[in-house]
Amino acid sequence: MSAQQKGTPGMSATASRYIIQKLVERGKLGKEYFIVEYGAGYSTEVFLDQLIKEHVHATYVAVERDPWWYKEVLKMFPGGILAKHQWSFSDYKKFVKANPQNIWEVPESCARLKTTQKKLGSLCGMIRFFLKKNTFWFNSEYRLKIGTVNFECPYICEPFKDQYGESPHKNKYIGIPLEELVNQLKSGKECHAVIMIDGGPRADVVNEIFSLLKTHKNLTVDIFLFEAYRGYYQNVIAVHPEGKFIPAEKNERSDGTLYLQEPSIEEKGSLCMKLMGVTDVNDALKRELWHYTNA
Repeated sequence: MSAQQKGTPGMSATASRYIIQKLVERGKLGKEYFIVEYGAGYSTEVFLDQLIKEHVHATYVAVERDPWWYKEVLKMFPGGILAKHQWSFSDYKKFVKANPQNIWEVPESCARLKTTQKKLGSLCGMIRFFLKKNTFWFNSEYRLKIGTVNFECPYICEPFKDQYGESPHKNKYIGIPLEELVNQLKSGKECHAVIMIDGGPRADVVNEIFSLLKTHKNLTVDIFLFEAYRGYYQNVIAVHPEGKFIPAEKNERSDGTLYLQEPSIEEKGSLCMKLMGVTDVNDALKRELWHYTNA
């Protein structure tokens, strides 16, 4: 597939170039090489294509929780093996009754789990569950060998956008993409992992990777936290001053289109917007991407 046919990653051209450079460089360290991407999409296609062009051997795991994006990614990489695990009504009821799992404080006005559970627990919510059971309420794994790369794409069903780590499925979303890496580390092999965090409870993912580093001295990493300007991520970033921000040279994506837009006046005054959104574009561009490495 030519570059013109590929989608454009939702990041600045600066971030895209920087990450591609590191992805290729790290493939030459002579270690077991793992790439884990939280939030699959056009970036998956572009990054994986570069690895194949450079003949980099790696295991690339891109986890997704949005059913539309999951279908799109599978279309990008056809011919693999899909294993699908349908939710039972018992699974559904457990979700509706589960307690929040967040370890960071979430302002009540921004919390989403309880609101989602209330909707799902209604009669209309249960009817929608049965109507959409096959198209939404399932977990799955997808595996495919593409050139020099072993590609995997797990889908973790999530009925709301869990940016604050409230979901009872949070540990699955974070842990399943890391399973093969952890197994190799436990076997004693020297491993390098590039962790790209562009979806889900991002602060929790950063936390988990640093926990792995404490446990496994045979692990080196590159952590890329996307949209690192968001207020909710500042606490976890502050704990690791060795990391650095990679500023965007221009407010544009790799195809020349606009990357970030100024929010409306109403959005600027919102607490949730301050935590999760862009309140000042120029400041956001300076802190678009956060990079930590011990390599």
